[in-house]
Amino acid sequence: MVNVHGAEKLIAFSLAALCNVLPGVVALPAVDLSNITPEKEFNAENEFKAALPAETARDTLFAPSLLREGDPGLWTSFMETEETGVINALQWNPHWKTSSLVGDKVTQDLTSFLTEYSVDFANMIEYTDRGASTVMGVAPDLGKYAMIDSRRGGQDVCSLDKTTLLYDSTRWTPTGEAGMGCTENNNNRPYIAQTFTSISSSERIAVVGAHWPHFSVAEEMKNAIDALGCTGCKVVFMADTNLPQSYAMSKISENMGLGTVGEDAQGSDENFKSCCSDDGYMYNYDRIITNFGSKGETFYPLGNAGVSSMPGYVTDATWEFHLPVAFKITL
Repeated sequence: MVNVHGAEKLIAFSLAALCNVLPGVVALPAVDLSNITPEKEFNAENEFKAALPAETARDTLFAPSLLREGDPGLWTSFMETEETGVINALQWNPHWKTSSLVGDKVTQDLTSFLTEYSVDFANMIEYTDRGASTVMGVAPDLGKYAMIDSRRGGQDVCSLDKTTLLYDSTRWTPTGEAGMGCTENNNNRPYIAQTFTSISSSERIAVVGAHWPHFSVAEEMKNAIDALGCTGCKVVFMADTNLPQSYAMSKISENMGLGTVGEDAQGSDENFKSCCSDDGYMYNYDRIITNFGSKGETFYPLGNAGVSSMPGYVTDATWEFHLPVAFKITL
């Protein structure tokens, strides 16, 4: 938890700055922070949007999780921005146990992350907030974010597992049919490959979301990307790879035909141990790779401190909860 008094100063400064940059905002009402305690997680969005004049664009002013300890957003800006010349991706496997038992909490955090990191594409593995099944059922309302589930004809492509691609429908539109398959025993470890077209520029990009088995299926991913027929397209790959740190990011990238990370490809933090709650976060399974970009920057929506970064709603370590990772790629 952040220091409350330090947060007060930063918030006051940011609110004062908003008065100078937002048309029509000449004064903001005082906000009483005296009831905020270290034991209570402070939700900046709800507290401050409620204090803003009704005519202001409340839904676009504040990123909702800025006050989590270790959150880089705390030191950047309270304003949601959509940078040009960047693509933002999110990879998260909350695991079906967490999703089925406290799916509403997962959805709340997911909604926050999508906004806070201005996400273009996200891969959500074993995500549902509709009961103890990994079948999505009725999709939660994620606003401008649409989803492509690993399902065809009302049935899961892989009967034992699922993954879901999310995309910002105000920036991207799916082009052609999604490629889907199972990478283990024809009934487990799904992937989705989809071409998207930029609404603003008509540029096409190939996006892959996957849940790998505990061995490399890079060649299969390469084939799935090739099958899209998006020759020369930029590629965004997001996955729980289930591969140990000894299996380098560049090896994964090269085996998928995406190039060498650090040269003609970019990759999220190779040392980020995202897995899992049941083993004390020893493994760097969740990774994002692109075959483009001049630089990449990794963010940790819940933090990068292992067990200490687990949210309070994960009350049982056996739920195998993964920590999410976000990645900003500068074109």
